[in-house]
Order: sequence, then C-alpha cells, then structure tokens
Amino acid sequence: MDDPPRHAAESESLLVTQGGQHGISLALQALTRPGERIAADVLTYPGLLTAASQVHLKPLGVPMDDQGMDMDALARLCSQQPPRLVYVTPDQNNPTGTPLSEARRERLAALARRHDFWIVEDGVQYLPEPERGTPIYRLAPERTLFIFSTSKVLAGGLRIGTLLAPPTVRERLGTALRAQSWMAPPLMVEAVCRWVASEESDVLLEWLIEELGERQRMARERLTGYAISSRPHGNNLWLPLPEGLRSAVFVEALAQRNVLVSSAEPFCVGSEPAPQALRLCLSAAPSRSALTQALDTLAELLAEPPAAPWQTL
Repeated sequence: MDDPPRHAAESESLLVTQGGQHGISLALQALTRPGERIAADVLTYPGLLTAASQVHLKPLGVPMDDQGMDMDALARLCSQQPPRLVYVTPDQNNPTGTPLSEARRERLAALARRHDFWIVEDGVQYLPEPERGTPIYRLAPERTLFIFSTSKVLAGGLRIGTLLAPPTVRERLGTALRAQSWMAPPLMVEAVCRWVASEESDVLLEWLIEELGERQRMARERLTGYAISSRPHGNNLWLPLPEGLRSAVFVEALAQRNVLVSSAEPFCVGSEPAPQALRLCLSAAPSRSALTQALDTLAELLAEPPAAPWQTL
C-alpha cells in the first residue's frame, strides 16, 4: 500500500463544519470561557475578532514582521498576560500575506507547551503545497485545532469545512456543534464529497492556482515601485501607502470609481493604531479585464493622490 499523503488526517479526527468561520466559532466556544484572553497577529482576520466578541473574549495583538508573529513578543505576553489560545494563519497572514517562518512555527509549538495554551491554526486561505510550511498541527498535535474550508477552493457558496482536533476536545466540539446547528447540512456535505472525489475538482484547483498566479503577476506589474507584499498564488495583496497618504481617502476615492478595497482598520486587534495601507482582494474581480481596470485606476490615484476633504466647526 502506498504511503498516505504527508498532510493526511484520520477521518475520526475531523469535525464537519459549515465553513471556516463556523470552525473558528466552535473552537472559541469549546476552548475558552468569557473574559479570557486570546492572542493573534496585531493585524488579523476580522472574523476572529467578531467571533471573540460574541463569546466575550479579550483579543490581544502580537507584533509581527516579515517572518510573521514575533515570538519574543508572544513570550513576553505569556509571562505577563497568558492567553488561553493563540490564533494564527501561518501560510499567509490575512491581510498582509506574510508567512510564519519555520523557526517561528517550532517556537510557537514550544511556547504553547511551556505556557499551556491552545493553538487555532487557520488554513482556509489555500496555497499550493510548495508555498506552504510545516503545519502547526504536525508540530503540536495535542494542542492544535486546524481549520479548513472548501469555500476558497471550490466555490464560495459551499459553506462546508473541517475542524481537525485532538481527542481531548472532540466531545466538547461536538457538543458545541449540536447546540448551534445539530450538524452541517448533509446534502451539502455529500455534494462536496462527490466533487472532491471527482476529477473535476483537480481541474478546478489547477485553474484556480494558475488564475491567482496570473492575477498576482498583473498586480505586481502595475504596482512596481511600491512596497507590496503577497504570496505568489494568494488571494490578496497588501499595499502600504507611501508616506503622507491616508488609506481612508483612497478607500473613498476608489469606491467613487467602483473599485472596492479594504483599509487596515477592520484587521486591527483591540485599539492598536491602523497602518496606512490597503488590502486588495485580487480574487474578487469577475475577470482579468475587470482586475486590470481596477489596478489601473489604483495606479492613477497613487500617481496623483486625491485631496483629503476637511472642514472646521
């Protein structure tokens, strides 16, 4: 018999969820109590912050750099205000696209054991295997929950995902799932299973990787000279604005031209100040031509920044 895939998981370790956001909510409900602290990158997925608010948790932001979450800063936080869990998107931070280095993945696992906190690893933002690092759940399987979803891979409307969890918390997760919705819709689960097992899913995944790679290339070509960051086949691109420019002004000016982007504000943990930057969701454009038009509009505004409106009382 052939060896199983390197990242394969046993079926009994998986809980079927209604997408990645549902997986986050289940993890927080099962692992935390109201008032406890959780930690994440200082810029992180807004869905985590919303889910944390729903169960009355206190999110703490951990500084990051071009290697991902700063483990020295996390160690200091653990010595002062130990979090109940740490949420990470190690292959590409959302919004910046920054991956967590291999050395920091290993240190995160070590810190989790030393300070007895859980790790919630979000792998919803799919990348081809050569661009992925070692999964955290392989480094600390006894204290890591791994979240995946088909929505970013097969179709946005397929709200089906999986939550990989160690045996010690599976019963708690199952209880939380039954309390919320009893189960993921069986018909949708069956549709996903059949699609994954068919050759069509491989064709779609190949197309997706190629399309995102081309869109990233297009964006980098049109934004040459700016300090952008992204993964070669990621959905998003992070654009820190040049000195003196304000993201709120750009978001509004682009919206007036039917180009929608996000500022850093929704991704900030707690009261951390938002950097002047934009997150571009390259996968959202319905076609390459639409993306080209949007990127050209952005490039024009960057070359001649819009004036910031102001008034006094």
